[in-house]
Amino acid sequence: MALCLAMCQFSCSDDDDDSSADISGSYSSSTLSLNYNGQAKKGATVVLATSSASSATAVLNGVVAGADSLTVDMTLARTKADASSSVALQGSATVDTRTVSVSGNVASGLMTLDVNVVDASPMVGTWVMAPVSSTGGCMTLNLKSADGTVTFNGQKVGDTQFSYLVSNLGTASLSSSVSSINLLQNGNVVINVVKAGTVVPLAGLFTFYVKGYFLYFVPDAANIVTLAMQLQSTKADDLLDSLEALVEMSKTGIPLICVPGADGKSCGLSMNLQMAQVMIPKLAPLLKVLPMMPALADKADLFTQIGSIMTTIYTAKEFNLTLKMVKQ
Repeated sequence: MALCLAMCQFSCSDDDDDSSADISGSYSSSTLSLNYNGQAKKGATVVLATSSASSATAVLNGVVAGADSLTVDMTLARTKADASSSVALQGSATVDTRTVSVSGNVASGLMTLDVNVVDASPMVGTWVMAPVSSTGGCMTLNLKSADGTVTFNGQKVGDTQFSYLVSNLGTASLSSSVSSINLLQNGNVVINVVKAGTVVPLAGLFTFYVKGYFLYFVPDAANIVTLAMQLQSTKADDLLDSLEALVEMSKTGIPLICVPGADGKSCGLSMNLQMAQVMIPKLAPLLKVLPMMPALADKADLFTQIGSIMTTIYTAKEFNLTLKMVKQ
């Protein structure tokens, strides 16, 4: 009897150890099914390392923007059903102002994960463009070129005049075409644009996160290109060229200096010369793809003009662009 009991305990111990060791490894492509905030996410890799039958660490690579390699402590629970077995996974981690929750299971070599984000940043909410006042509108540009002049609409104008014109044009365009910007608690961004008098929500193009004094807008590269290909006929090669640059940008996002108002109901988002000169070459593919979407097709001329202005900014010696918004 003692021998039988010892053998049973040894056998059970082996099963637990095997269940822990069996699921350690790297999961990607065909061995990983991952949803991020309820949407399928491709191109991610999860490396799981078990430390016991009930605990492990999971390293999420290419899942959470701004935290390209995020380590999450996981608890494990083994379940058996008929001839098959699976190991349930659950854990969470905090990064910046976000709590990242991870749950799922590993069964028959396939890892299935749900990754959800809850952002506690005060930037979460609905924002509208700041109204025009004696101090200006929602957009302010200050630029100085090397020779004091800028070519704008085929004519040379002084720096001050150029800054004034672009500030007014930007304020007018944003105020009339953007109804609101919703920064959701799960990190998704919904831009409500006005088209022919109707508000059209644009979702799935960007996510956001806050880190220190910066607000990052992160393009969802795969979704942007997929939508563009579905909604408007275009050359696949053009989109593939843009996709590579967008994928690179999606790792960290587009940074903007974030200055919240003392009342918590206003903020200024700005970009200085150093930031602009780094970001402008990366933004060019985005300007190329966005006008392909029907909701933005009537803004094609605006995107072209923005591209022209960006070229001028790239060669400037002083530059600052500020967008003022008010929280509803």
